[in-house]
Amino acid sequence: MRSPLARVLLGAVVVVVLTLHAPAIINAQPTAGASAASDVDRRTAKKLVDQGIKAQLAKDYDRAIEFYEKAFALVPHPILLFDIGQAHRLAGRLEQAVPFYERYLALDPGGPESAAAHTFLAGFHFEAALAQRRLDRDVEAHESLKRALRYGEVALEAEQFREVQKQLEEVERRLGRIRVSCRLEVAEVALDGVKLFTCPGSYEGWVKAKDHEFVTTRPGDQPQVRRVTVSAGELRDIDLSPTMPTGSHLAPLCHPLAA
Repeated sequence: MRSPLARVLLGAVVVVVLTLHAPAIINAQPTAGASAASDVDRRTAKKLVDQGIKAQLAKDYDRAIEFYEKAFALVPHPILLFDIGQAHRLAGRLEQAVPFYERYLALDPGGPESAAAHTFLAGFHFEAALAQRRLDRDVEAHESLKRALRYGEVALEAEQFREVQKQLEEVERRLGRIRVSCRLEVAEVALDGVKLFTCPGSYEGWVKAKDHEFVTTRPGDQPQVRRVTVSAGELRDIDLSPTMPTGSHLAPLCHPLAA
């Protein structure tokens, strides 16, 4: 059985769908915050979409995207974002297609192509998770699986939906979780060399089951290093706040008998 991503990639209905979109531009309502398009802009946008469809039929996807983007600049209709995503997808640039499908859904969650966008995104994130697991990148795979599940059983179909759930359970058994807090002012916390957050603040997330290094950096102080071992299935609370001021923030020692 093909995955949802494979079914979307092999779908031949995109051209039919696109031909229905150009007339919609004439009656398009602008997105929130955008000024109303003039009749001239709408007619121009429709011509651009027509040109985009012709370019896409000729498999000139970059040219098609150029026309759709120009049309969107005139009439910011959400369906044009879907069309740009489709052109990137057909060109084989799946990662570049993702944000356009996401923007389309954000602007028009129940739009005419929302089901197709859901199917593509769910399949994309599931396939990404499988690839990440093969590369032993379980933290990234965990995030991809969670994203796939957000689009629901309809987008993935029942069998694939259960497989995503199974994969997620397997990944979570291999990972640990951390809850990190820091009350310092104007400090940065890095985990294994990658910036995590700025203090004062906190972070909660999944990590590999292994030894980790937290480095807290504060202007005028020496970096503070703390090494923590996180086990599989463990939820580890980590407070990086010092019990007393450090470095240049130490107050001078005063004594009534001092000269």
